[in-house]
Amino acid sequence: MNLPSEFSLSALEEEIIDDNLADGMNGLRFLLENAEAVDRLEYGRLLKLAGFKDPEKQSLDHFIHDSLRLGPDDFYDAWGVNYWIARSLNIQVIAEIYKDMGLFMQVNYLLDLAKRIKEGHS
Repeated sequence: MNLPSEFSLSALEEEIIDDNLADGMNGLRFLLENAEAVDRLEYGRLLKLAGFKDPEKQSLDHFIHDSLRLGPDDFYDAWGVNYWIARSLNIQVIAEIYKDMGLFMQVNYLLDLAKRIKEGHS
């Protein structure tokens, strides 16, 4: 099989993430149910680079939502960290939160998240 020279696994992964984020609740559900566990040390470093002094006490909502709704340049301008790394780690973080919720809360969480992402892309 001959793949184009610009092909990479990470490019394919990013396309899958983009497609699922654009697919609303069903895509979000797929991403969150299939996310790997987050590396807490790596995530802590990312948060420090993004300017969080005490991530345990600060809300990460804007950081997380921005990584799902903004493009790479706008995200970097806002937070000063790599968009693709932040998006991947944030999906892993919210997947842990999502998996700990009951079914009713999961549905509400997906609805809210899909709405926030759609607002960012309009």
